[in-house]
Amino acid sequence: MGIGSELMDIIKIWFSRPDNKAAIRFLAVDSYNFPRQLHFYEKNNFKFLFSTEEQEADNSGLNCPLGTRYMFYDLMDFANE
Repeated sequence: MGIGSELMDIIKIWFSRPDNKAAIRFLAVDSYNFPRQLHFYEKNNFKFLFSTEEQEADNSGLNCPLGTRYMFYDLMDFANE
């Protein structure tokens, strides 16, 4: 239905408006580490903070499979679209 992506666009627009005084550049999420959830954020142009799950596990100090993955969206990308 695309409702989640529409909500994501509303959030991007809201934080990108020149009259927004929040001074936010990045949106960050800690997504569940399942293909469906990761795909949702990827199709909404979020990027992984670490290029591999192994890198993220090493940097977080965890020695087990990750339940979540850190992802971010740069609002400057939205302003340049």
